[in-house]
Amino acid sequence: MEPKSFGGEARAVILSLVQTCRGLGINPREYLEDIMRRLMGHNAQKLNELMPDQWLKTSCSGGLYRSRVIPIRWVN
Repeated sequence: MEPKSFGGEARAVILSLVQTCRGLGINPREYLEDIMRRLMGHNAQKLNELMPDQWLKTSCSGGLYRSRVIPIRWVN
């Protein structure tokens, strides 16, 4: 894989996580900040626990990190 394609792939992963968070009513910034802090110390066999739907179930009873979903307005 060429070095240029790594940036695009990483961007696609982050955008996918952000959109999943929005769909679940999770504040994407709070989610990303939390998992980035926990990622290095988290068991590699249990990384699925950090996916947005699983994270929501385990984080503060699923209520603290919920936010109002604000739709994106695309500018042409």
